[in-house]
Amino acid sequence: MALSTNGKVALDGASGDVSLSTTNGSIEASHVKGELEAETTNGSIELDMESIEDKVKAETVNGGIALRLGSSGKIDVDLKAKTVNGTIYLDVPVTFKTIRKSKHSLEGKIGQGGILVYLKTVNGSIRISK
Repeated sequence: MALSTNGKVALDGASGDVSLSTTNGSIEASHVKGELEAETTNGSIELDMESIEDKVKAETVNGGIALRLGSSGKIDVDLKAKTVNGTIYLDVPVTFKTIRKSKHSLEGKIGQGGILVYLKTVNGSIRISK
């Protein structure tokens, strides 16, 4: 667990259950294997994942979320993404679970689906790319 009140939290390479939290700062995580939870109030979240092997949850109030998926491996996840004052941008193929699409929320799957990836922000956009 990495915790900060007024500062950036960065992690490169970890295994197991990982929890990253700050109040006034951004979070950057890459090459995490295992469950990942990232939470901040005033800051952005950037996740660079070569593979996703367990649940990923990222939440912020004032900031955007960027999830970069590894281009080398196959990713099979169930995706839930929501923003109140922002837009969701997709640079990867997603199969939507509902016919109704919204620029503020989506539920779908990447690949065959499976592991849950949950992304939520109030004031910011969400970008999912390879």
